[in-house]
Amino acid sequence: MPELYGIAYSPWTAKARWALDHHKIPYRYHEHLILFGMPELRWRLRRFCGDVTVPAFTAGNTRIMDSFEIARHVDVTGSGTPLFPEGRLPEVREINRLSEKALDCARAFTIFRILKDDGAQEEALPRFVPRSLRRRLRWMAPIGARYIAREFGVWRKTAAGYEEDYREVLESLRRKLKDSGGAYLLGRFSFADIAAAMAMQGVDPVDHPSLPMGPATRRIWRHPRLSEDYKDLIAWRDGIFARHR
Repeated sequence: MPELYGIAYSPWTAKARWALDHHKIPYRYHEHLILFGMPELRWRLRRFCGDVTVPAFTAGNTRIMDSFEIARHVDVTGSGTPLFPEGRLPEVREINRLSEKALDCARAFTIFRILKDDGAQEEALPRFVPRSLRRRLRWMAPIGARYIAREFGVWRKTAAGYEEDYREVLESLRRKLKDSGGAYLLGRFSFADIAAAMAMQGVDPVDHPSLPMGPATRRIWRHPRLSEDYKDLIAWRDGIFARHR
């Protein structure tokens, strides 16, 4: 059976899971543990040097480490309406690029905030850590956060710089939705809509079982200023989830 390695609250993982579920592909999901899960992930991917990231998909000899490429793969092997309309790949790729830029900003915001948020640090610990020990062990979460920050170069910009970048993406998505008529970016549901919907996670996280978050984690993912200024995009995102997730 195909297997997917990811992080439950991660919008990158959510993109891949959405594509797999859309195409009704059965798969076994594995929660990846930051730092602790790296040896197993390298073994599963047969990648013993270089970078490894999640989501990671394996099926037989197929091993893919990118949500966009996972979605493209299952668009061919799965059933259901294609998420990559014929002749529209460049447009989907561009919207996914905007989504990735937005999520890079969201990741930076959450790292800045988790270092100062005790509740979010407790929620970030693996599920197997007993509730009675979480307060004492929350010091482990900042270690993981700093590891991610180093891996992705988070410290290269300030929070203000990331907010400016995020706004550029959101303005671009707003224009594209207006030009498309406002329902779907390409006229019908596609991976472009999945990517754009997930770009909103760092603005105001969606309340949906496919992206479980504790209250403190939800707090550090939400950006109050952006959520106030882009209510229209949040409403559009919620509509996409209601109809297709």
